[in-house]
Order: sequence, then structure tokens, then C-alpha cells
Amino acid sequence: MKKLYFLAVTLMMGGISLAQTTVYSASTAADFAAGAVIDVDGDASAWIVINLLDTDGAGTAFGSSYDAQGEVLLSESWNGAPLTPDNWWASPAIDLSNITSAELSWGRAAADPAWPAENYSVYAVAAADLTAAVTAFQSATPVYTETIQTGDEWLVRTADISALDGEGSVFIGIRHHDVTDQFVIIVDDITVTGTENTSGVLEANLNLNSYPNPASEVLNIAVAEPMNSVTVVGMDGRTVISSSVSGTTATLNVVALSPGVYYYTVETEKGNVLRNSFVKK
Repeated sequence: MKKLYFLAVTLMMGGISLAQTTVYSASTAADFAAGAVIDVDGDASAWIVINLLDTDGAGTAFGSSYDAQGEVLLSESWNGAPLTPDNWWASPAIDLSNITSAELSWGRAAADPAWPAENYSVYAVAAADLTAAVTAFQSATPVYTETIQTGDEWLVRTADISALDGEGSVFIGIRHHDVTDQFVIIVDDITVTGTENTSGVLEANLNLNSYPNPASEVLNIAVAEPMNSVTVVGMDGRTVISSSVSGTTATLNVVALSPGVYYYTVETEKGNVLRNSFVKK
């Protein structure tokens, strides 16, 4: 099992407990499969998941210094012939509505020491769902871009994504592009951390309440001011409920939802946008 990171640092400021926590982590085949692969150049060579450890235990995939990473994302710029990739991997939706000082980190390497110049960029955007995120990626400025200079060298990179603090639906994009005739790039341990308000919710959400949580049949939502609409999205960023409502309470039928974590957004008549999450059991 791959090592997971969880940092818990408690700060006492004005009676509010703040903790540094891992909001999202992708480091296994299952984690990567929960994201989306987009082959923009259409050459049928996209991001794939491989295990750097041979399944028979007899050796390693590349014999590299970082084979212990195990399951990783991999994209090619050469496979018997030169390739010119424009390959994207996009994360599921990440909830930063209760997070400040958000930071993104990942590990990367170019496999061949003789052909290391793999070029890649990393993006972070707020979007309602994956379709909207893919569109947003096209015009977004990368939070990090790099042409790798040294092969067989595992390095961890970080990027400040605090501009997205408070957003309820954030997507991370990893793009392999503007390179040809090198070999492969490997990415792993994609992690988002931040400072969490463990008192419950951010100030914008203080008047928002939902119950029962976990919910099995209905979710009741109560707000201090009249509502206009409620939207519920899943971990994949797809909208599963969108409803016009009125008054300060609303009841959503969640029977048809699959078990898991969901995020909901309430827009009030005054234009306030409140966000929170619930568990469907």
C-alpha cells in the first residue's frame, strides 16, 4: 500500500481551531481511474496507469531509482517512433469551500536519462463539472510548467493554489505537451493540502444547516434567509440534483444517489452563495 500523507497542525486563533489537512490525494490506480483522461491530439496514446514494480516480483519496469512509487500515471513522447502528445489527466472535483492557504503538490520524473526533456504543465480551475473544467483548462494559465532537465530523478513540486480558497468544486489538470521524440513522463502523489476551519464551516456558511447527515432518503437544508436554488454535485464534479426552491427550508430526495460524499451549493434570494457537503449512505 502506498504511503498516504496526513498533516495535522492545530493553531488557536481567536478561539477558532485551524488544522492543516490533506483535502485530496491521488497515488493509486483507483485514485487515477477516478479522474478523466483526455487525448487532445487523438493519437490513441494518452495518460495510462502502470505499476513500476513488476507483477511477478522479478524486477522493475524501468530499473529506476523511483520504482518503489508503484502505481503511477505515465504519458509517452516516444513509443518506437516519435509522438507529439497533447495529453491531459483531470482530477475529480475537489471541495475547497472550507479551506484556506490551499497548496498543490506532485512528484514527477522523466524515465530515460538520455532523453529527459519532457514538457508538462499543471492547472487548477474552479468549475461546476468536468465538462466546464475541460473548457476552463484551455484558457487558464498554468500554476506550474516545466521542461524536465535530468532523467531518472524523482522530484516533488508544489504550487500555491490559494486563489481557489473557498471554492466548492475545483479540478486539477496535468498536461503533457509541446514535446516530441523523448521517452516518457511519470507523475504520482498528486496532493492538495490546506488550512481547515475545524469549527465547522467558513463564515459564509455559518447560517447553513443540513440534516440528517449521513442521509439515506432525504436531505433537509435550512438557511437563515430565503433560497432560490440548490445544486448537488458528486465527487466526479457532475451535477446530480438541481432544484429551484423557496423559503428558508428545503427537502431534497436523495434516494437515487449512490453512497458517497456529495457537495451542495445554495444560492439565496439576496445573492449569497453557501456551500457544504453531506454523506449519502
